[in-house]
Amino acid sequence: MATITDITKLRPDLEGLSDAELERGKTEYDMEIARRAHKKKQAQVAGIVDEANAAIEAIVEGLRILEKHNLLSDEAKLFYSSATGAFMPHLRFKPVTADRVIVRSAEKPVKKTRRKKAG
Repeated sequence: MATITDITKLRPDLEGLSDAELERGKTEYDMEIARRAHKKKQAQVAGIVDEANAAIEAIVEGLRILEKHNLLSDEAKLFYSSATGAFMPHLRFKPVTADRVIVRSAEKPVKKTRRKKAG
């Protein structure tokens, strides 16, 4: 198959467009490419999101069971209670979303260093 290297033969309609129209078209294509890449990343981390949300639900349920049987310390009860004193551990955990996982995976890991003791 022969390849066409002259754009006027490949897309003759582009010749009649202004520079602004070409830039806008390029921007639209770039936006669509970025949207598709983001959607693909979201699909890749969907399993992690489901697993993390299930773990959060298990933690909250476990805390409710411990509170029901009066097995939590006063500090833990206070930490997981609202301002009115109602026990609401679910308010302390944000649901995990694909966007949060993608952002965190893009962040550079912090390199841990040891500090030398003074003296």
